[in-house]
Amino acid sequence: GRFKFGTSREINPAGSGELTQTDKLYATIIGAVSERLSWGLEGAIYRNATDASNASASRDTYYKVGANLYFALTQKWTADLRVGRAKQDPQGGASAAANSIYIGLRYEMPL
Repeated sequence: GRFKFGTSREINPAGSGELTQTDKLYATIIGAVSERLSWGLEGAIYRNATDASNASASRDTYYKVGANLYFALTQKWTADLRVGRAKQDPQGGASAAANSIYIGLRYEMPL
């Protein structure tokens, strides 16, 4: 199996002329069940701050967790199934949550 984790920080302009700073902490674990079937678990925490230099800045926190299954159909084609849950906790408002399911087909292009 493989384990990957990391952090990042992005600063991007917002449409209102302010800057939005996004800090991210994430981790991913990938393991194999067989030669053709593998799985993955992932999680992330994002924290957005608008105009972070201002004491009354808006700060929102997002949480994301997910599980993945990958099945190798051939050497170049893979079927993916992903299930996820995300939650938003804004500093001054109601929280929101969402569930997602993705079914995909991936082709690896030869180089």
